[in-house]
Amino acid sequence: MSFLSSRISVSAAILIGIAFFLPWITVSCSGVSESASGFDLATGVSVDEASAVGGESESWPYLWVVPLGALVTLYAAYQRSSSEDSVAARATTKLIYFVAGGASLLAHVVFYFDLRSDISEAEEMSAGMVRVSYESGWWLSLLASIAIIAVAAYLVDRDPDPSGVSARSPGVGGGTGV
Repeated sequence: MSFLSSRISVSAAILIGIAFFLPWITVSCSGVSESASGFDLATGVSVDEASAVGGESESWPYLWVVPLGALVTLYAAYQRSSSEDSVAARATTKLIYFVAGGASLLAHVVFYFDLRSDISEAEEMSAGMVRVSYESGWWLSLLASIAIIAVAAYLVDRDPDPSGVSARSPGVGGGTGV
């Protein structure tokens, strides 16, 4: 894993994996607050007072895209490090990073707006006493998803080519002089 892009993308993917199990949100109402991790939100499993008294806990199953994107990123980095460095390998890695990071980022954005919608409904019923804060797990996984996209956009093509020929600019300096 000698490529800077692989090191950054692997670090971001591992960070997403860890952050998925950290608190993502804290919901407070009337002095009672409850935190939920990305895992809790994706599965609907949460130890809150609503579920303890027979209420239902909502789930957002599309949040599974976040750790899945991290796994795909790890796989792409592994494939890149174990294969020859070529223009095709760089292009494939770049595409996989864009798709994995973009899907993860999209899941974050959709979740943000879904939760905002649910909270605004709850605020109407509770006279504005509901408060939501986004916690470290959500922010870390969001930033790591953006980092994977940034790696795809900027670093994959800039990794040094072992043959000494740049994949970004073939033929530079080799013009005919006409």
